[in-house]
Formats: sequence, structure tokens, C-alpha cells
Amino acid sequence: MDIISYLHLEDNFFIHRLFFIAFISMVQGQVEAYRVDFMDYPTIQDLVEKGYLKKNETTCPNKEEIMITKDGEVRLAKTSTNTGSSN
Repeated sequence: MDIISYLHLEDNFFIHRLFFIAFISMVQGQVEAYRVDFMDYPTIQDLVEKGYLKKNETTCPNKEEIMITKDGEVRLAKTSTNTGSSN
């Protein structure tokens, strides 16, 4: 692999990582807004049903599933060991 191809791959990885972080932060903000309004942590479905998220905002941009733990933390579903609420 030449240096140009390598740098292009590194740039793509960095850009995808930034989108992922921004998406998780956005959902985490919606979890906190829901908690303020309802005094409880939501599931992904709760956020959609109450209008905090759109149906197309329930997975990361790369289509990985997310979940909300029982403590209100937004995570990737496949990497979490917490058995909190999920979609």
C-alpha cells in the first residue's frame, strides 16, 4: 500500500470515529432530556415514541446497534456488559 492510500484510510477512520462520537453524544443528550421530563431513564423505543429520536436515529451511522444502560449511558449494544434497557 502506498502512503497516499494509507493516509486516505486513516482520514476515513478518523472521520467515521468523529461521526460516531457525535452521534453517541446526541443520543446521550436526548436521554438526559427524557430523564428531566420523566424522572426515569428511557429505552431507545421510549425515545422514538416520545419524539426524542427519529426512527432512523436508533443506530449509529455505520448501522451498529446502540443501547441505553440501566444507568442511562448510551453504548454500542454489542460491546456492553451491562444488562440495561435496549431497543
